Amino acid sequence: MTGSIQTKTTKSGKRMLYAVLYYKDPATQKGCTKWVSTGLEEKGNKRKAASLIPEYVEKYKFLEHAKMEQSAETPFADYYSAWLEKKKTDGSIELSTWEGYKMHSTHIIDYFSEHRVKMCELAPKHFQEYYDYQLQYGKKSQKTGERSALAPRTVRSHKNLIVSSLNQAVIEGILSSNPAQYVTVRGKCDKDYRKKEAFLTIAEANNYLDFISVHYPRLLLAAYLGIYYGFRRSEMLGLTWKAVDFDSHKISISQTVVRVITTVEKERTKTKSSARTLDLLPNVEKMLRRLQQEQQENQAFFGNTYHDTPYILRWENGKPYAPGLFKQCLHKSSQRIWAAGTDAPPAAPLLRVHTV
Repeated sequence: MTGSIQTKTTKSGKRMLYAVLYYKDPATQKGCTKWVSTGLEEKGNKRKAASLIPEYVEKYKFLEHAKMEQSAETPFADYYSAWLEKKKTDGSIELSTWEGYKMHSTHIIDYFSEHRVKMCELAPKHFQEYYDYQLQYGKKSQKTGERSALAPRTVRSHKNLIVSSLNQAVIEGILSSNPAQYVTVRGKCDKDYRKKEAFLTIAEANNYLDFISVHYPRLLLAAYLGIYYGFRRSEMLGLTWKAVDFDSHKISISQTVVRVITTVEKERTKTKSSARTLDLLPNVEKMLRRLQQEQQENQAFFGNTYHDTPYILRWENGKPYAPGLFKQCLHKSSQRIWAAGTDAPPAAPLLRVHTV
């Protein structure tokens, strides 16, 4: 285990020194870090803080040798971190779901590491204070360092994770009850964030497709799949050539590709009802046949450097579209149409066609 000194700015604006310990997790053999507050301000204390590293290395050396024994004296931030890591390996959730948890958990771990609250000390007020803080200062600008509010819906996601972790603590006998269970997050209700479904008329849909065909021809097939079939982004990206039956003129949805941090291929759809087989529209079938021929030509051109993937939506060199970039391209194309003065709203590729 090794360590270094890093600086963090607290919510009060003070620049405090932290010892960052680097170690290898004994279960996964992956590199990990643990942040420990020295309680020292940055100015004039760097040498003193550095001298504390051997003490912290000795104190936390157990992290490299065995799983930490959890008890009521365990700091909540440490218990939560261990709970989160266990969720990654116990098979109860998808990797993409865990990565979403991990992104939210950064706020939780940082806040409670700073406040050093033990499991036995937890009370509803600690979580009310945490939620109120996130609703005011939870978001930090990477450019300016200024803090602003997180959305209530995001903070409610934090609450769900906290409650789940403490429910496990109750099961393990560390706590007799869950102190976070009945604490509410103030602000707009989740239903207030729901977007109303928008519909395109046939004329608007045709205008959109005409624009895409001229300015973003590689997205034309995706635009058709979104508008006329209502495919999700993950469903489009998960389409393989095995899903297309030219003889029976059918296309099937049976798997998806999603990404939070890691791109994950799933051999299933979001829900059971999402798995479906549909008739191929003549113009879609024509585009698919043309694309298949193009990909065969690309494979011959690139030779050994070609990425032979099964996905329909991919770049010239065979690499599949990344979910984030794919979404960004669709969004930009929609924004250009909107700016150009057409009647199609910005989210056009994700909408349904309204035939009235």
